[in-house]
Amino acid sequence: MIKAPATTGAGTPATEGKSLRERVEHQWHLFASDQPGERFVNLHKRRQEQRQGNFSWSRILFVGAGILLIIAGLFFMAVPGPGLPVLVAGLGLMGSESLVMARGLDWTELKLRPPVLKLKTRWDALTSRTRLYCWCGVGALVPPPPSAC
Repeated sequence: MIKAPATTGAGTPATEGKSLRERVEHQWHLFASDQPGERFVNLHKRRQEQRQGNFSWSRILFVGAGILLIIAGLFFMAVPGPGLPVLVAGLGLMGSESLVMARGLDWTELKLRPPVLKLKTRWDALTSRTRLYCWCGVGALVPPPPSAC
């Protein structure tokens, strides 16, 4: 019995001949369309299907980039910068290569989703003036960056 090629990985009919941007958008749409609590495990499975054999330079690249992004995210959480988004991106790269990490990220998403959605609902209910006051209050609490002198 001949197995039909998968239509979700790189180098398959769904992504063949597409630019890098189009392939990334395709993978993002697949990720976003998955059910919460299954996204990272499904991402991991798609990455494993893309690879043929045990050794892969892309795996080394993804793990290395994930580790660097996690370290950079932790650094930027201590100093002004985009710490949380960089940290989450690094964890996502690691989750695409590690089943244990993918399961942990899915579990975390299920635990954090309800309070984040509740907070978003409250934020959306605020008037634009109240949102402005909130941002001004946050800005007043953040200390200024150290001077370069």
